[in-house]
Amino acid sequence: MSSDRRRKYLFPAVALTLGLVGGLVGSEILVRLVIGAALPERLPLVLVRASRLRGWEMVPGTVHYTYSHKVQLNSLGFRGPELGAISPSDHVVLALGDSMIYGQGVADDETVPSAMERFLNLHKGRHGAVYHVVNAGVRAYSTNQELGVLKEIGPKIKPSTVVLFWYWNDVEETAIDRRYSSLEQRGPVVFDLKAPAKGWPLWKWRGLQLLRKSALLVWARHLTNGLRAVYPDERQIATAMNHLDGYLAEFNTLAEQWKFRFFVAVIPDPTLLVTQHPSEVITARVKQVASRRGVQVIDVLAPLQGLYFRSNRRLPVIRYDGHFNGVANRVIAETVSQAILRE
Repeated sequence: MSSDRRRKYLFPAVALTLGLVGGLVGSEILVRLVIGAALPERLPLVLVRASRLRGWEMVPGTVHYTYSHKVQLNSLGFRGPELGAISPSDHVVLALGDSMIYGQGVADDETVPSAMERFLNLHKGRHGAVYHVVNAGVRAYSTNQELGVLKEIGPKIKPSTVVLFWYWNDVEETAIDRRYSSLEQRGPVVFDLKAPAKGWPLWKWRGLQLLRKSALLVWARHLTNGLRAVYPDERQIATAMNHLDGYLAEFNTLAEQWKFRFFVAVIPDPTLLVTQHPSEVITARVKQVASRRGVQVIDVLAPLQGLYFRSNRRLPVIRYDGHFNGVANRVIAETVSQAILRE
């Protein structure tokens, strides 16, 4: 092929390549400016082991990170300080929930239970009682596992108040016995890897972290996951509500036996701060089930919507993650604490 013909085909190919590269670089810069980059993750990740009542539990006394925030687990296997000695006049509040309560992506002092403890002790009045809020939130827990937490640690910490924080994906119930059997055979594993932190699972995780450095790739994946989301149908919702009714009956029975007040706090999907979302149907059913059981429901949607409008319509969530940030967690905590203090 003559040099003239080579140039004829080469120049368009080079121009196309440069155009594609330039477009990708420009898109990367645009996404970073408008939305921002994903938060980096770091090791060690949370270590879990088998639990007969819950399927799995975080290993007490271990250290891990949620993004850049260090988490030191206490002797109960939960996030937060040791409970320590409790005087007869003190109040212990047990906060049950999933990653929303655990505090995915936020620092220790930005979790809902931590903010609750500060608010309750600031507004407790002059009676002198001290409030201790135990953060029993564990990532991916469903209501049956949270009931297991209460059965396991309730006799140890003797709570005067129990708050079940309910999020709509709790309709996807964990098969406790199956998870327990699997972990009992394999031993402790890293939750995010579903395996020990070594070999191929660890290398795969490291590779994903390299991809996370691109805001464009993370945004595209986040958008794709949103478009592919599948929500529970009526049959699944009905089954979940029947199960929830049974769990709330057990919570009520334990509340009578152990003399604690019981609340259900419904945490909304962040999308509801802006527009409608399929989870509205689910949360409405949860409120009906709880009301029939005589359980007081605390709805934090309106206060969070107020925060959204006060923040110039910026969603108070962690980028590409969907969990509420520390500011939103404080709003949730204050709303729930006010309900506790009114009783």
